[in-house]
Amino acid sequence: MTMGLMIFGTLLDKQLLELVLNRALDASEGEGAVLAGHSVRWAKGEVFPLLTRDDGRLAQGVLYRDLTAQDYSRLDFYEGLFGYRRREISVSDAKGAALQAQVYWPIENLWETGEMWDCDAWRAGYGAANLIAAAAKMQAYPSVATTHDVRHLTQTRAYEGFFTVEKYDLQFRRFDGMLSAPVNRAVFIGGASAIVLPYDPKRDRVLLIEQFRAGPYARGAQIPWTLEAIAGRIDKGETAEDAARREAREEAGLTLTTLEHIVQTYPSPGSTNELFDIFLGLCDLPDEVAGTGGEASEDEDIRSHLLDWADFDARLNGGGYDVLPLVMAGHWLARNRDRLRASA
Repeated sequence: MTMGLMIFGTLLDKQLLELVLNRALDASEGEGAVLAGHSVRWAKGEVFPLLTRDDGRLAQGVLYRDLTAQDYSRLDFYEGLFGYRRREISVSDAKGAALQAQVYWPIENLWETGEMWDCDAWRAGYGAANLIAAAAKMQAYPSVATTHDVRHLTQTRAYEGFFTVEKYDLQFRRFDGMLSAPVNRAVFIGGASAIVLPYDPKRDRVLLIEQFRAGPYARGAQIPWTLEAIAGRIDKGETAEDAARREAREEAGLTLTTLEHIVQTYPSPGSTNELFDIFLGLCDLPDEVAGTGGEASEDEDIRSHLLDWADFDARLNGGGYDVLPLVMAGHWLARNRDRLRASA
């Protein structure tokens, strides 16, 4: 994560941040940063802050440029307990230089904003209790090994085409503390993809796309056309959000308003390094958006389908969809649909 992370709110407390990271912070880590057009405010009736859009204000925070993958994993776990997810945003560092960084952003419209946040007042009133609560929460963080516990022996490229297959000889640290015998593993190199299920909360309907898929065909499926959410690879220089919006335009002619990040996940970690960012995309879905689309340069032939929520949900619960990201997005929508419709 080379772009860095801007921290605000309770994690500005050094004791709390060190507890979450499970390590001491070096004096050279962190520098002042500001986020223009935003402020940090109390969540009304709560004891924690929210980062919120606020024209003319500057949100003060600390920018960490060199956090490790383990640091991000622990922070994601802690912030995820409260529904916060990382979002890319433009900030200014201590020298006033603009740069892209990430911040933890709250779920839209879940809390009301209150008065301006006062970290000293929070520390005096709630800091000690928060440390006790955070320590209990972080005990549930899964204890996992890292790449330091893998001995890389050889790596060869077995195939390179539209996709790539690489073969690894390696040893890994077993749970008994010993290194495994050398093992051979083949990995399908799939890159990163953005997947988005379009949803219209006012009309209470979703849009699915249908297209021919070589995977089901190769498996012998009688109908190798699948119903899916919109999806595509994340191009170099794009964020997952950028790719989701671009693919919605290309595949279905849609302009997404708000993106709700559902999960970043490996679809099959035993065989591929492919990584999915799955979103719900809020948008208008009038009757006339259904049609055909796709990029001719990629030989895409895509048909769109509009489904009212009741029909989509009935088929979802009946096991009528066989593409995993669509199933995941559909069940997430079922859990969050009332909130999305109330704020529409």
